[in-house]
Amino acid sequence: MLRFAKGTQEYMLIDVNDMLNNLPPLGELSPTYDILTNDNEDVLMGASAGSIGYTAFCMIDTTNMPVKVYKLFLMFEAAPEAPRLGPIYFEVHT
Repeated sequence: MLRFAKGTQEYMLIDVNDMLNNLPPLGELSPTYDILTNDNEDVLMGASAGSIGYTAFCMIDTTNMPVKVYKLFLMFEAAPEAPRLGPIYFEVHT
């Protein structure tokens, strides 16, 4: 599990594997991400993710996040599909 120190702002890098070799780079697919608590409470919804190739860059700003475990879901438009990848668990610690 990834760990982020409370009060930091860091990117979580997520590599997407295109097993069918039919996706353009993520930047063309409008990647977004959601962060929820482990109890499914919304923390951040629909945030835009940066990307290079098939790697998404999701900013994790722990400034106002309580110390606990969270989960991140990465979404993008790959018509006719709309994948929601995750959960990717991470922890905010002191």
